[in-house]
Amino acid sequence: MDGTTNADADRSLAPDGGDPRGGAEESTVGVDATADRSSGTAPNERSVDRATKQPLGADEAYCWSCGVPIKSVAEICPECGVRQRPPPSANQVKNPGIAALASAVWTGAGQIYNGEIGKGIGLMVLMFVSALAMIVAIGFLTTPLIWGYSIYDAYRTAERTNQQSRSTNEF
Repeated sequence: MDGTTNADADRSLAPDGGDPRGGAEESTVGVDATADRSSGTAPNERSVDRATKQPLGADEAYCWSCGVPIKSVAEICPECGVRQRPPPSANQVKNPGIAALASAVWTGAGQIYNGEIGKGIGLMVLMFVSALAMIVAIGFLTTPLIWGYSIYDAYRTAERTNQQSRSTNEF
């Protein structure tokens, strides 16, 4: 050829194609970044752009860490393993006495304390209508019934919540 010789020509390569000495020299293997120019990412990278362009289903949300569409009820992202919401708290213990007292003071307040906001507001509206019905005398019967039901329901719901909390915490 031209008379120059390569001193490393008869030396074998490492299995990865790099320098067999394992030193800090530059490796002969590189990643072909031109292989996937259509998506704008190198072939060994996960494309977040592709995930964000997908339309979400009715029961889906984006992972706040990696951006991949996941089920909205998922606690942990199946792609990156990052927790999506805090675990159920053991502090969900409700005091039945406080729930009953709250409903005794204001009808529906015990239900709101127990986390049943819709039921609490519904009982408040029902109690208001029943109080207005006192004009035609039927309210004298319905008002104490609604008030008593509200107290009883708040107490029982708090007890049931505590029992469910204990049974799920016992493994």
